[in-house]
Amino acid sequence: MPLNRALGFPLALAVIMAGCIAPRVPSTTSLPASQRRHVSPPAPEANLVINGSFEQMNGADSNGWSVHGRSRPDSKVHIIELSGAPDGKRVAEISLKHGNQAHYGLAFEQYLRLEFWTTYDLSVWVRGIDLVSYLERPRGFGRECGLFFWVIGPSGDHTTRAFPSAASPDHDGTTPWQLRTMRFTTPPRAAFADQFPDGDDRLHLQLRVQLAGTGTLQVDDIRIARSDASPPPPRRLPGQLAFIAPEGKPFFGLGLFRLPTDMTWRQVASEKIFNFSAGPGDPQERRQLGIPSMVEPAYLDPACRGCGSPDAAQCAGCRLCPDQEGACGAYSPLLLHASGSFLAWLDEENYWPELHGDLNDMVESSRRIRADVAKVRPEGPAMYIIASDQPGGVYFNTYGWDDAARYHASGAFDIVSTIRRGGNPPEGALGGLMSEYPETSINGVRNEARRFADDVTGPLGGQFRTAWMLVNGGNFQIVTDRSAPGYRFAPHNAAELLAMRPNRDQLRYMLFAAVLNGVTGLLFYQDDNDAPLTRQDPYWREVLIPSAAELATLEKETGFLTRSEYNGIPYRLTGDSGGVDSMLKEVGESWILAVANSSADPVTEVEFQPEAGWRIEGPVERLSYRHDARPDNRRIEAEPDRTSGPQSIPLDLPGYGVALYRFHLTTTPSTARLRTPRPASP
Repeated sequence: MPLNRALGFPLALAVIMAGCIAPRVPSTTSLPASQRRHVSPPAPEANLVINGSFEQMNGADSNGWSVHGRSRPDSKVHIIELSGAPDGKRVAEISLKHGNQAHYGLAFEQYLRLEFWTTYDLSVWVRGIDLVSYLERPRGFGRECGLFFWVIGPSGDHTTRAFPSAASPDHDGTTPWQLRTMRFTTPPRAAFADQFPDGDDRLHLQLRVQLAGTGTLQVDDIRIARSDASPPPPRRLPGQLAFIAPEGKPFFGLGLFRLPTDMTWRQVASEKIFNFSAGPGDPQERRQLGIPSMVEPAYLDPACRGCGSPDAAQCAGCRLCPDQEGACGAYSPLLLHASGSFLAWLDEENYWPELHGDLNDMVESSRRIRADVAKVRPEGPAMYIIASDQPGGVYFNTYGWDDAARYHASGAFDIVSTIRRGGNPPEGALGGLMSEYPETSINGVRNEARRFADDVTGPLGGQFRTAWMLVNGGNFQIVTDRSAPGYRFAPHNAAELLAMRPNRDQLRYMLFAAVLNGVTGLLFYQDDNDAPLTRQDPYWREVLIPSAAELATLEKETGFLTRSEYNGIPYRLTGDSGGVDSMLKEVGESWILAVANSSADPVTEVEFQPEAGWRIEGPVERLSYRHDARPDNRRIEAEPDRTSGPQSIPLDLPGYGVALYRFHLTTTPSTARLRTPRPASP
């Protein structure tokens, strides 16, 4: 099993890589918006790496680094002097002649000690020369050639290692010098059961400059330092959300990926919640029930007709022939008609570049798909392409956060998405550490939405690309074998499984936190790593369905979710409101304010106050959802909020609390012109 897959989902790692061809660090403010760096190289004086530029030598050895594989035939693991090196005059170089067996034994290695639950920034310059990377067919993506690292427990025992990541050239062959930057947060002490034998109760970080391939790899100027990063601020600017509009109608997506094991799609459709689906099942049946299917792009790309077709070289899946024959000949215009789909989903494309190709491959594939759909289905809806590119680095991330901005700027994808799981795992379970910042896994939704919002929001706050969230509180599998790996942190029975999943208040908060930070669609996701849902599962009946039904009912009765303009007048939240997300929308003759508290503690002494001459007119109503097993009986109910006045609404929010208020606003003619204008689309 490749190193980067050994843990399944390396959970809390946030990897942010960016490429640039200049041999010096560029100014982050002078780059185009699509290339601006979220993580700058650490200051040299803060660098924790010993001799990261390989300038200090002791004979033929570089101080601070051990060498592996120097005696291997046809290989070189050495330091060379190089004109135009990114820093100084020396770089680390590893080479292996083509035709030799590639392996992980050619490397420079160094160990650092890091603090628990601390965020670090990393930067490194990498270059490939006639490089052929070994990991993954059809190869060609530079993977595992460059800087690789693992976080290891305080004992230094490699069986405790977690969170692998790599900074590599972005493709095989010969590349210019490329700057890669990352940000990652180490796990807490409770995640490691091992003890420290040397009196130093800190983590180990194993750094490896390695060549897992043939050809030549060069690396220079490795820096790691504690980060001063903080979570991005709440999004309270006025703007336009970019809702997709099949057949010209705004569409807020609520999707279900996997059918509960004892249900039919007809039973799911009767809930009147989900308006699209993914995963297995008969797409024609779902279409007839009003739940169109997401389709994998290989079925829609006319180049993917098989490894013997004239266009096979354009299809990343066909390039896998003959090793994965199922990837060949996938193109099916009949499936497009049968499913009635208007959604194509590239899943984990920067985790599996060998399946989807690099960014240029995906851009060209998207263009072919759109052109072909318009030809095959001229009267049907347009095809929207969703890319779950994980810009927050929830999984091992081949391209990374900064390069994800290039995805969003490419125009290839109509919808950007990330995957979030949440829950209540036991203390010490790595599954709970899925946020870059020291927040709970419940709050990971909030942080992920903000992280990729930067790439899809214009300078005036207008959101120019749809953002969806793949969210699942239904993860974990029951493990009863005490000798099984992960038994300590796994649920052992149905009751423990339910306790580890988000409760209804937590899941409700997760969904609203996503919406209030610009997410315009939610896909409820499960895969083979999860305990499958059933119709009688308390999580399905008492948590997931009521939480999703609240959003569906809110949209049905108010249109709040598909109203694109938000925060159209100036307002503020008083007091200690940094943990409160908010969104104000005009709905009919009224305004609806939605607020969510990201803290487990109650919000106190925070008020909503309109500004610039605007004031609240008449009574304020608090909206509440009343759930019923019968979809037609579900309601949004209003009751007077007697604490509000003409200038403010005191927010009453428990931990992870959500509230909706409805009221009228008025202003004098002299101040009406202060209403924030709707920003133009970029």
